[in-house]
Amino acid sequence: MGGRERVAALAEAVQEATGDLVELVDVDQGYTGPDAEIAADDEGIDLEVVKLPEAKRGFVLLPRRWISVDT
Repeated sequence: MGGRERVAALAEAVQEATGDLVELVDVDQGYTGPDAEIAADDEGIDLEVVKLPEAKRGFVLLPRRWISVDT
């Protein structure tokens, strides 16, 4: 399964589980590119890539991961 297919399957599962409530997902740089954006957009989700400064190496906690917003 390619990157676009994985994003599409995950976005579909997220929307099914939440009743189409998810509009924005923060992702790491592995989800950069038009294929991932299109696959998520097909499910009504905008992807925002959280980039790390190039100087950092090793494990670094990314900001804005797993944010839950009550509606």
